[in-house]
Amino acid sequence: MARKFKILLDTSILIAIFQNKINLDTINDALQANYEILIPSCVVEELKLVSKKKKEAKAALRFIREKGFRILETDEKDVDKFFSNLSGREFIIATNDRALRKLLISKGIKVLFLRQNKYFQMSEGVSI
Repeated sequence: MARKFKILLDTSILIAIFQNKINLDTINDALQANYEILIPSCVVEELKLVSKKKKEAKAALRFIREKGFRILETDEKDVDKFFSNLSGREFIIATNDRALRKLLISKGIKVLFLRQNKYFQMSEGVSI
């Protein structure tokens, strides 16, 4: 049976999806693999805070509920710290945060991001 990848979505990618009207299903084009999308609980909490000022964050929260994505409970409250403390083997991190993306790639963690705010791309030099 093919390996199922776990993709963790960051706050920045969820907001970018709604700002740029991206269909999340286009992840298939970048991965061409079996995957499950997970949302860390710290991302949900950050979206709740941001949703008071950004309608895209509010839309992302509604989207998470409607799609029934599994919430990954985390002890860490700081989103960037949570992602930077992960090990690289079991997760692919979807983020549009450049600083976080560079840090994760330097640690050998697979990163999925939006290229030209139009389509998903996997970080180079890291195979799945």
